[in-house]
Amino acid sequence: MLRIHFTADELALSHLSAGLSPMAEGVFGLRLFRQAGGTNFHRWRTDVTRRLGCSALTYQNMTDTPESVDDLLKPLGGRTRPIDERRPSSAVDDRALASLVTFAEAAVLPYWSDVQGRLERFRETRGRVIATNGIGSLLNSLHPRIRWNSSVLEVHGLPDRDVTLDGRGLMLSPSFFLPRLECVFIEHWWEEKSSVVAFPINVSGQVDLRETRSFGTDILGALVGHTRAAALLALTEGRSTGELAKQLGLSMAGASKHASILRKSGLITTLRNRNTALHALTPLGFALLRSSQTLMDSEATDMNCNRRA
Repeated sequence: MLRIHFTADELALSHLSAGLSPMAEGVFGLRLFRQAGGTNFHRWRTDVTRRLGCSALTYQNMTDTPESVDDLLKPLGGRTRPIDERRPSSAVDDRALASLVTFAEAAVLPYWSDVQGRLERFRETRGRVIATNGIGSLLNSLHPRIRWNSSVLEVHGLPDRDVTLDGRGLMLSPSFFLPRLECVFIEHWWEEKSSVVAFPINVSGQVDLRETRSFGTDILGALVGHTRAAALLALTEGRSTGELAKQLGLSMAGASKHASILRKSGLITTLRNRNTALHALTPLGFALLRSSQTLMDSEATDMNCNRRA
């Protein structure tokens, strides 16, 4: 059992989010996709298998271990364990990132508007619990494996460990695609610079998802937004905020805002020289661009494979 210890200030800084990101849901969805015994997501698995075509068997046979989840979260800016306890590993392989992008395209993005709406409704509903009954009632209502015990949040089913937040709050993140009895503790998540407890909201019943996006929409634009996708492409050679604004036809404020979001995502880095900000892609940014191109190249192969099948 994982035990997260709070001070009063840390509890005040903690909050309930409306999920992490489509890519994080892709990591969780990989685990769900391989658990063929569950019936809740039977239709979803069937649709994803059809979209993945020849590569579906590869995803179904992937090894599912805490280390594999950690390796997949790592390029997204998250880690599940302290650095000094993690096994040595090399830089993320471009093919692994491309595989995750491909899976998210098939399994998460076609339903993202529907999924995001459900996660937001979950947060709104639980927000009323706080107003009516207090934070303790909220924490005890999130998931059967999460319990609030005085100043300690207990997460059952995770390795035995005590965690302190070091003055930071905790982000509680509902997930649509986590298997129904599994919770995940993320030691560090870039977006909030805080620890995260992710937990599933679908604990029972058949799930019926609505497709809200046609398959084949540009993967890079779907993941980061079309303007920011254009910004990524523009920054393959590095540019100042002014140059980026001119190329994209944006105001300086608009270009700066998009650059800030890309920087927080770990996709670009920014160096400042007096009054000028110079932006360039990080290795993750380059990998995401390459993986999107890999996906487009592989779609033709998958179509040919499906015809032969």
